[in-house]
Amino acid sequence: MNNYRQISVQYRTEGALATGLDHVARPDGASTFILLSGLLLTALLLQSRIPSEVARTAAIGVGVSLVAAILADLRHGWQNLFRADVMAVCALYFLTFVEFLFPQPQFDIQLQNYDVVPAAVLCLWGYAGLAIGRHLMMPLPRGLQTLLSRPVPHRFLIMIFWSSFFLGTLHMLIAVGFNPVRMVELMLEARFSQPWARGRLGDWNALIYETGLLLYLVPPLAGLIFARRHEYPGVHVMLIVLGFLFILFQGFSTGTRNVFDSYLVTASVAYCYGLPRRRRREAIILGVLCFFVLLLSTQMMLQFRRVGLRGYLQNGSPREIIETDRQFFVDHNLYVIAGLAREIPKTYDHLGFEVPYLALIHPIPRAIWPEKPEGTSVSVGKVMRLQNTGVGLAATFVGEAYLAGGMLAVFLAGCFFGMVARWWGQLASTFSSQFGIFIYASGFFAIVISMRSLLWFTTAILPPLAAITAGIINARRAQKNTLFPSGFCRTTRDVRHNLVKHC
Repeated sequence: MNNYRQISVQYRTEGALATGLDHVARPDGASTFILLSGLLLTALLLQSRIPSEVARTAAIGVGVSLVAAILADLRHGWQNLFRADVMAVCALYFLTFVEFLFPQPQFDIQLQNYDVVPAAVLCLWGYAGLAIGRHLMMPLPRGLQTLLSRPVPHRFLIMIFWSSFFLGTLHMLIAVGFNPVRMVELMLEARFSQPWARGRLGDWNALIYETGLLLYLVPPLAGLIFARRHEYPGVHVMLIVLGFLFILFQGFSTGTRNVFDSYLVTASVAYCYGLPRRRRREAIILGVLCFFVLLLSTQMMLQFRRVGLRGYLQNGSPREIIETDRQFFVDHNLYVIAGLAREIPKTYDHLGFEVPYLALIHPIPRAIWPEKPEGTSVSVGKVMRLQNTGVGLAATFVGEAYLAGGMLAVFLAGCFFGMVARWWGQLASTFSSQFGIFIYASGFFAIVISMRSLLWFTTAILPPLAAITAGIINARRAQKNTLFPSGFCRTTRDVRHNLVKHC
């Protein structure tokens, strides 16, 4: 049995090294010190009365601090580029400040009645919470670590891919009578005009719509399988790449940038961590390429989502989009946060635990709980006096946490997400299995989308949990068909031979 343990450890070590991981990536203390120092210096420089100048100062200060912190992390290996906590901080920067690196002629008009300094300070507290929270440790359950370290057959991963693909598109296929050509035609129309679009309140039919969340499992699996394409039959690789391109097109055609960005990020993370050591340079190249694709798609998707991809290709952008096309636009979340900082608690009281309560119950279908609250008693739209205009407003977790409990709540929310990102990063110890890489990459969707709205965290974590459940079922089936301990039943031919020889 001692020989068996030695072989198991050797197999895990060889599997980890095969992915190019010398150690489990983790935040560096010097990196966090640099980031916090940069945030403090940026806060001291926020003194201008012109909103755009304040925002640009914050964008430059935080941007330089992030770059310096990431460079400090890179001393410990390229895998630090794709840590969950790094992705979280970069996603928040993209949502709050990156647009102010470019001219924003309309921003001063929008914020002429608001003071943008408190909003920028709130964002800095959110960054500080993320930076500190990523050093808070939560234990990783041994059972989960064992499950994700277990080698799985390739056919199991292929089965998850096509099951997620079919179930994720099922609500669209049902809406068009299982006519895939019609489905593609409707994807080219304006956003929310498709017959499968979900209504404001869900019903029993909406339960089928919720299976669309499984589509978020397709990109990381595709990225992983393509990185290890030499291990899979060529026909399967080709079909999986085609399936991934279709899902990528579906996400792009929606005009919903967080959907497309999540597909791209999770696929890139899985691809980079799935690469063998000798191809690690591809990870750096892909990371840079992914960054520029995100920037370009951010603007292009804004131009066609009101008229649809077909209308955009035929007639171009609407006039109101053309008039503002010169400025780089993400979401102007800083504008919304400034409005919240001005009106709360001056006009409206903080909502307290109402916000985290709504986050907890968010995944519960309304068909099961018809009386489920529709939203907060005081919405962001109401505070901004835009509740009946049909304009969608995003405030990031910074704005929602401030709505709940002020500046302290913003910091604590940042600490929570930083701690969750660090906990998820511990799954890198399971990279001896392709299943562990897949689960790790799929969780980036929940981390990134939570930066835009903390209410979506509990829902966004459901696809990885579904995949873990599938892994548990597969492990139990495997244990019934093998006499080997610890579930090492679907290993490679050489490892299985060694286990027989030494046990």
